[in-house]
Amino acid sequence: MTILKNEDYRKVNELVTTYNELSVFSVLEGLMQGVVMADSAEHPQSVMIESCETKLLAGRADDGDFNAAVSESLGFWDHVTPDTEEWRRRIPQIHPNKFIREYTRHRYILTRDTFTPAGLQLPEGYVLEIIELPELRKKNYVNADKIYNWVEAWGSDEHFAKAGCGCYIRHGDQLVSWSISDCYTGDQIAIGIQTAPRYRKMGLAKQVVSAVVQQCWDKGYNHVEWLCVSTNRGSQAVAERVGFKLANTYISFTSYAPIENLTDLDEGGWYEWGAYLQQASQAESRLYLECLHCYIKANAVEKAAEIVREMTKAEIGCDLEDLNGAIAYYQSEGLCSAFKAPQWTLTGSE
Repeated sequence: MTILKNEDYRKVNELVTTYNELSVFSVLEGLMQGVVMADSAEHPQSVMIESCETKLLAGRADDGDFNAAVSESLGFWDHVTPDTEEWRRRIPQIHPNKFIREYTRHRYILTRDTFTPAGLQLPEGYVLEIIELPELRKKNYVNADKIYNWVEAWGSDEHFAKAGCGCYIRHGDQLVSWSISDCYTGDQIAIGIQTAPRYRKMGLAKQVVSAVVQQCWDKGYNHVEWLCVSTNRGSQAVAERVGFKLANTYISFTSYAPIENLTDLDEGGWYEWGAYLQQASQAESRLYLECLHCYIKANAVEKAAEIVREMTKAEIGCDLEDLNGAIAYYQSEGLCSAFKAPQWTLTGSE
């Protein structure tokens, strides 16, 4: 497998048969950061494209040498998307995590004709502002790091200012909801949304998304894309209220529970993931800790204690101080109310 130079990216364009991941085409056109690896620089037949959103596998799926190189290149926790049904069948065979699971992603598209702008009706004390990175960096706003981490894929403040779009809603010195573009190509751009947990269900997401969409139109884009996992019904609802239409769904693979917010899964959903990972942990010990966290989010004290005992028996490290810190965070998000430290940890160490 070889890492292609930018001038060779055009050679793999025809290998990609789906248009689910706009970020992939942003990379292939040299607009956004990424890595393109193929079986050959001269006449590529198989390719892995790494973008800010995923790693896409396209082209031939039966090249043993290429597949072995992919297996070596992928990290155990890497998220991967298949371009074809052949790659969908192949990924569990070549991924370092043999227990990686499928999940479904939704792709929405918005055009100027379907856009339903929100009237600006923010609660008193809330302010909507355009993201101007140089100015924002002079402030000391809470949650600003979330925006800085998001825009890293743009490579520079100048690139984001020229081609990117983004707004946030501020309450005092707290950034409470923000919508930012992920990538672009031609007259198409993809955006996303995030709202701090305690400020959800206030209508802020629709307001900030509407403002960003208008910014996209003002910069000359004609199609706005929105991707979310099938479990994130809140994200889907926001998209639809602004006028996004579901274009299609597609399969991707993850080693983690497929969520964008901790509450995307209910306790039953977290328990199912915990049970799956518990069984998988018997063969792959690296999954034990993730299994434990799933049971904690499921509010399953006895199962979590059982996993702690299994980890102890298997001599797998588990820092209870870090774990209780995570529990405190999950509880701040409305999960795992039954976990009362130190009682449950004492049960786990029996």
